[in-house]
Amino acid sequence: MDKTFEYRWKFRIDEDFAVTSHFTHLFQLKAVSDFGDPVSQPLVTITGNTKSGVSGLEVRHVDSQDAKTMLLHTSQLGIDWATQIQGQWLEVFVRAKFSEQGSLEMSVTPLGSETPLFTVNEQNIELWRSGSNGSTDNFVRPKWGIYRSLNDKAGLNAGEDEVWFADFEIKEVQKIEQ
Repeated sequence: MDKTFEYRWKFRIDEDFAVTSHFTHLFQLKAVSDFGDPVSQPLVTITGNTKSGVSGLEVRHVDSQDAKTMLLHTSQLGIDWATQIQGQWLEVFVRAKFSEQGSLEMSVTPLGSETPLFTVNEQNIELWRSGSNGSTDNFVRPKWGIYRSLNDKAGLNAGEDEVWFADFEIKEVQKIEQ
């Protein structure tokens, strides 16, 4: 594949939004085969969840063997879920080079700030699923929304949880010819 795309958007998680130790994906880069079938696990997610009982955002990568790697969790960075994430407008920038030896750059910045809340910079990361057919018709699509596990319904709100999204930008970054 070896193409690079950039994604920008803003989002705000409701002040009462509940997460559990299971996944609540808010953003996904999802591989799709040439037959239109999604690959079971997303390549990359921004996920709300709890680690060691502390709520936060997790950036996760899944390789072609379905091995999950936590690239970061905001609780490990001392970022407070209740005051720095919930109820705050955050702006996200993602640059992904889709390749079997791809790269991922991500920053999440409070709206109006120039200092990111957190960044991710991964090189030589698997961001392409060639599949057994190696088809050039395979692709990766971004997904936004609330995609969550219902394995702990008691830990979720009885009513609806809300996340607001705004100002989406998607563009392919063209290679500069030498």
